[in-house]
Amino acid sequence: MRLYIDQSVISDSGIYAVSVGRATSQVRVDVISERPVFTQGLTDQTAIAGQSVTFNVVVHGIPRPQICWFIGGAEVFDTADKYVITVSDDGRAELRIVRVSSSDVGLTCECKASSAAGDVVSMAYLVPGWYQSNSAVPAFCARTLRVSG
Repeated sequence: MRLYIDQSVISDSGIYAVSVGRATSQVRVDVISERPVFTQGLTDQTAIAGQSVTFNVVVHGIPRPQICWFIGGAEVFDTADKYVITVSDDGRAELRIVRVSSSDVGLTCECKASSAAGDVVSMAYLVPGWYQSNSAVPAFCARTLRVSG
C-alpha cells in the first residue's frame, strides 16, 4: 500500500499510526526535500531605455520552489504593461521588463527561490547599453548567493 501526502514539509517526518478497520499499525514517513538550487543563474543584461530586456533562470528543488523577482531591491509582480513573469513546471522562470525606463538602468535584478527546504538568490545587473562598447569599463558580475536554509 502506498500513501501520498500532498503539501508536506520536513517537520511532517515521523512515525504515524494507521488504522484500517480494526487493525492498527505504525508507518514511518520521511519527507523528501532538496534545497532550491539554480542550475542556470541570472546573467547581466544590457538595458537601453525604451527597449525590453529578459532575465532567465532554471531552478530545481523539492518541494518546487516559489519564485519572487526584485528590481533594485523592490519586489515586482506580473503587470503585463511593465513586467511579465512566467514560471514553468520544469523549473524555468523568466522576468521580462516590457519597456525599460531610464531609472531601471544600472539596477540589480534578483530572483529568489524559496521552499520549506531553504532559499537561494541569484543576482545580475541591468547594465547600461553604453558599457557594452566601452572596454575600459570593467564588466559587472552576475552571481548566485545562498541566503538561508
